[in-house]
Amino acid sequence: MYNKVTKADVMRVYNQYIKNKPAVIESVVPKGKENLKASTDNYVVDETNYKRPNYGYTGLQYKAPKDKLNRKIAPPSGPNPVVKVPAFYKKSLQNGMQLIGTESNEIPAVTLTIQLKGGRMVEQTLLNKDGWAGLFASMMNEDTKDKTSEQFNLSLEKLGSSINVSTSNDAIVFNVQTLTKNLDKTLDLLKERMLSPNFKEETFNRLKRQLNENIKNSKSQASTVADIVYDKINYGNKSILGIPARGTEETLKNIKFADMQDYYDHFITSQDGEVVVVGDVKENQIVPKLGFLTQLPKKDFDFPILPQSLIVVPKTIYLVDIPKAAQTEFRVGYATGLKYDATGDYYKSQLSNFNLGGGFNSRLNLNLREDKGWTYGASSGFSGDKYSGTYTFSSGIRAMSTDSALSEVIREVNLYNTSGVKPDELQFMKNSIGQSDARNYETGPQKAVFIGRILHYSLPPDFVAQRTAILNSFTLDDANRMVKKYIDLNKMNIVLVGDKEKILPGLQRLGYNIVELDANGDQAPEKQ
Repeated sequence: MYNKVTKADVMRVYNQYIKNKPAVIESVVPKGKENLKASTDNYVVDETNYKRPNYGYTGLQYKAPKDKLNRKIAPPSGPNPVVKVPAFYKKSLQNGMQLIGTESNEIPAVTLTIQLKGGRMVEQTLLNKDGWAGLFASMMNEDTKDKTSEQFNLSLEKLGSSINVSTSNDAIVFNVQTLTKNLDKTLDLLKERMLSPNFKEETFNRLKRQLNENIKNSKSQASTVADIVYDKINYGNKSILGIPARGTEETLKNIKFADMQDYYDHFITSQDGEVVVVGDVKENQIVPKLGFLTQLPKKDFDFPILPQSLIVVPKTIYLVDIPKAAQTEFRVGYATGLKYDATGDYYKSQLSNFNLGGGFNSRLNLNLREDKGWTYGASSGFSGDKYSGTYTFSSGIRAMSTDSALSEVIREVNLYNTSGVKPDELQFMKNSIGQSDARNYETGPQKAVFIGRILHYSLPPDFVAQRTAILNSFTLDDANRMVKKYIDLNKMNIVLVGDKEKILPGLQRLGYNIVELDANGDQAPEKQ
């Protein structure tokens, strides 16, 4: 029915039911700004029989409390709570896949995550097909050999369950949520989804067309463009890390329908597979229910080595023009080479950055948002996985304040590098992280991410206790050593995406070399 609707149908309904038909138009304006209303009122509410309700406020008087409490001084926070890491079990399944789980009976539900080796890393040798893994994951969310996509999703809805397939840098990920009482039926659907997909060319064409349109539309979205260009500046177009995860218009052209079955035949494997179970189910109950995973074939393959990140060109601004953009998107940072770790330099660098851009009370956010009012939020931080690491300052800032904001970012980062963390900031960081860490393992999905990280990165069971010890003993010298090493503006790329006409004159006065790029991160053609 949707496919049969034409433009003529839409216009006929519009003309018949909407155009020039009676309407109630309500215009809400600020007090004292009645001149902003949409039009002159032509209707007055009849208040003849209106009787104002008695809200009980008559005769009320404010009575100030009589005590010696000084309300100008904020009460101190209590001691950091002891973090209770959920107890977990580990097991190797018959096919070699590794399982980690924890029992949690707070609610009668189960969260299950299965990661199958693959994802974007298999694209590294086929960069002309970037987006292949993501498109494959989308196809895995569609028809099976026994059910259409609609029938499959209806079966899930009846159970109150969900099964979603996605991709990461190194895996195809199956995420499952279900009530415990419906676990068996949901796992039957997961088995069907995983082992019996039905790839249809019409579905492939639809998903590919939608993805292509999304890519086109995103070129007018400053935030998305900033992320794409920033990655390309850091990693280049010879690495999957420098190319959008969903691909480009050009790479999508190279992905054919046959590639969907080709991915399944060559890269769906039990090798290095990971299973995470959290919820109201015991180890001896869940393991037999996952027996269908032994039907996964074992195909051995190795990931290619990713190219090195690109060399930063100091004192350079990479500018992308998005005409009429109200804000300028800032991405300032670089590929650090710091891969994820739980207790090493990666973790310590996060502690060191906290007071600069890691929390609401950080220097960057207080300056740009609270003091200047140029943005809704500004932050900086380290990110990393098994393959790479990046440090990034990110914010969307009012267009007319772009040059001033960049000057402030440069000043704040340089000051932080040269003068370091202050004693009161160090204590604030310890309290903030210590207080917030206790909330990181509450829900089923949170616990799944937590214990999944233990499995994925081979972390010791007591790594949280080790991090707590590092946090408590972290000194100013420790913090400032990390800042000197990793938060240095001379190592950073500066990417700005906004309205060139508004922001270029101010940027030119800063004395930086300005390189203009297009929305793909390529050299922008000169306008005649």
